[in-house]
Amino acid sequence: MFDIVKISSSEAWKIRLIILGILVYGLLNIIIPFPDILRILFGWTGIYGDYESSCLMLNIFGIPCAFCGMSRSLLGFLIPDIDRIFYFNPTAIIFYPVLAIITVIIIILSFQNKKLKPKNQKYFNWVMISLFIIIWIMNILYGHQE
Repeated sequence: MFDIVKISSSEAWKIRLIILGILVYGLLNIIIPFPDILRILFGWTGIYGDYESSCLMLNIFGIPCAFCGMSRSLLGFLIPDIDRIFYFNPTAIIFYPVLAIITVIIIILSFQNKKLKPKNQKYFNWVMISLFIIIWIMNILYGHQE
């Protein structure tokens, strides 16, 4: 499903920096959620003023997004607490281990100046969209956003 292609060292550095940025943002979001950052930095509450959740979709439409509860589920991995993982977002039990494995593979390949490239981009896009929809449906049906 994927080819491993050679890339320049500057592109490999970009990949590593992007992954590092995403990891830092994710960890900071667990420690200080986005609405709290807005309140601390700017004193601005905006749409988040009356809500507990930092999810715009949940606050505006009342429907959880596909990733609602993922931060709280991640804490279930760190504690460890399987009940917490399933309670907040049941797909997290599969999502985070797969994400960790893929991230490690991407980082290892970047140190070898290589990257993964889908063999059939159109097929890959449809698979990713389908997985996103499945995660979203599972979260709407079984996830608990409080």
